[in-house]
Amino acid sequence: MEGDILWEDAMEYALDCPWKAGRHLGEKMKHHEIKGWERVFVAYEEGYLYGFLYFAKKDCLPSLKYSPYVRYLFIDERKRGNRYGKRLIDSAEKYAADLGFERIYLTSDHVGLYEKYGFHPIDSFRAPWDPSTIETVYERNLL
Repeated sequence: MEGDILWEDAMEYALDCPWKAGRHLGEKMKHHEIKGWERVFVAYEEGYLYGFLYFAKKDCLPSLKYSPYVRYLFIDERKRGNRYGKRLIDSAEKYAADLGFERIYLTSDHVGLYEKYGFHPIDSFRAPWDPSTIETVYERNLL
C-alpha cells in the first residue's frame, strides 16, 4: 500500500520486470490506481525483492463477474522452485479471508500450475488480445 516502506522498491521492481504484465502493475502503482483493500504482496528476502502478487477487486477484463482476484503473480527466474509463489498466494488468501471473502479467483492460460495451490477451473474464454489463447478462470475456496 502506498506509504509502505517497500512501496517504492516494489513499484520500481515491477516497472523493470521482464514480463509485460509486471510492468503494467508498476504503472498502476506509479499512477496510484491501487485503491481500498487492494494490495501488492512482495516476495522479499535478505534485502531483495524476488516477486510480487497483486490482490485486486477485478481482473483485467471488467466483464468477468468474479472478485477478488489474484493478479500479476511473478517470481524472478532465479528464485522459481523455492515456493515464493505459494507463499504469496497463501498471504493473499489469508488477507482475503480476514476481509470476509469466501473465495479468490485468478485468470491464466497456464494449465496444471494453479491446481497444485488448491484452485480449480470454473470458466474459460478466448483471450481478446490473442484469440488463439484460451484463458481459464480458476477459483479457490477459502472455507
